[in-house]
Amino acid sequence: AGARQAETQQLLAGVTLAEDAPGEAAEALSVLGTQAGGGRATLAQLFRAGYLAEAGDREAAVTVYRAVAGDGSVAVLWRDYATLMAVSHALDSDDPGALAADLDRLIDSGSAWRFSAREMKGALALRQGDRTAALDAFRTLADDPETPRGLRSRARSLVDHLDG
Repeated sequence: AGARQAETQQLLAGVTLAEDAPGEAAEALSVLGTQAGGGRATLAQLFRAGYLAEAGDREAAVTVYRAVAGDGSVAVLWRDYATLMAVSHALDSDDPGALAADLDRLIDSGSAWRFSAREMKGALALRQGDRTAALDAFRTLADDPETPRGLRSRARSLVDHLDG
């Protein structure tokens, strides 16, 4: 219990440090991410990746997100989140086919992140100049009553913009 409390304190210290120095926070959380157990290690890695991205090191952030996504000991919810975040930070630089495959897996599996994945798939289609695929992705979101309200509204606006 004492070790878990100490790990939690380290996690909170890293998060607090990030307010002023995200790069330093990422480094501090790196150690915790390899030494802590269970959920605290996962949280440390996810925060670390976010702080790396915030500090401008997107490539390192994507590497950390992909490591979490590939770790079978991490809960599926967090692996899927890490996949989504890796794609979001690699959207402008990585192979569009590989990114689309990652997003399709989230969409097809019924992941908790499927709506965000579909929105990102629309953004990826726009990046590739495929207006039709983008419209399909955004229409699907706009027409699905299960799509969260804010995302559905954003999708409708994008459909209106792309259609108009």
